[in-house]
Amino acid sequence: KELLNRVHTSRVLPGEIIFSQGDKGDSVVLLLKGKAGVYVAIENGAEIEVAAIKENNFFGEMAIIDDTTRMASVRAISDCMIGTINAHDFWHYFDNFQNVSINLMKTISRRLRSTNQSLIDKLVEEKNELIRFNEALEKQVKEKTEHLKQSNEHLIQSEKMASLGQLVAGVAHEINTPVGIGVTASSHLVKSTKNILSAFENKKMSKSDLEKYLDTTVETSELILSHLMRTANLVKSF
Repeated sequence: KELLNRVHTSRVLPGEIIFSQGDKGDSVVLLLKGKAGVYVAIENGAEIEVAAIKENNFFGEMAIIDDTTRMASVRAISDCMIGTINAHDFWHYFDNFQNVSINLMKTISRRLRSTNQSLIDKLVEEKNELIRFNEALEKQVKEKTEHLKQSNEHLIQSEKMASLGQLVAGVAHEINTPVGIGVTASSHLVKSTKNILSAFENKKMSKSDLEKYLDTTVETSELILSHLMRTANLVKSF
């Protein structure tokens, strides 16, 4: 009841920003009603939606846990009612009420598991897209090769084949590198999540363990996201 008295409620209309990427993380937000989306800015001012937030969920806690700026923007999708809890009140209840701490940890753990699965699904999707792309490319190569074999201009045929081969090798190399890094980083993140969950369940997790895990999660997620974006841009540009 005391915590609820400290919650500042406000209405957010569809399309309005709740907070922006890069803002100072000075509060936790409760989505009391409605639906919101989480967006990450990419190149040329564009953005991609990375998650959806349903009512009766909280968000924005990562920035105050590791004392950094917001990693993403949150925008109302529907008519929303939100409640804001400042960092001081958040840490007060986190430090003094064990049940609040446990519930928070469980929520963060579920959210990270969901994020991990989402990243894995995206990696699988990118891999399948790469396979389809390579199959289509191989088909094009075969068609070009057959056409060139029927041509009387042997020199032109050789030059086209050489250029096409270099293009295929370059694209394959450029795409395989970020995908490989993304798979490795995702595996590391899954392992770290299992370790911190085991420590939590065995009541051996310290605050420093949590901070280290959250730092690892932020860094690894940024690495995976940047290489997924790079892969997507490579495929699109080709």
